[in-house]
Amino acid sequence: MTAKCERCGQTILPDETVCWQCGARLIPTPGTTDTPAADTDESGPPPISWAMLMYLGVSTAVTLLLLIWLMSLLA
Repeated sequence: MTAKCERCGQTILPDETVCWQCGARLIPTPGTTDTPAADTDESGPPPISWAMLMYLGVSTAVTLLLLIWLMSLLA
């Protein structure tokens, strides 16, 4: 059985929680999901640690510096 998004009318699969076309949160119909309500966490993605943020920042800076250096060699 195919369902449609109530916002945009796009065809969606029964196990989808968000419409891939418009991003609307889909309300599950009874009997389509097997996950209990306790597993549903609406707090958002987990926070990024400062160590990971520093790693991503430093690796981005190093990559940009290497690209600038390479462009200066080719010019």
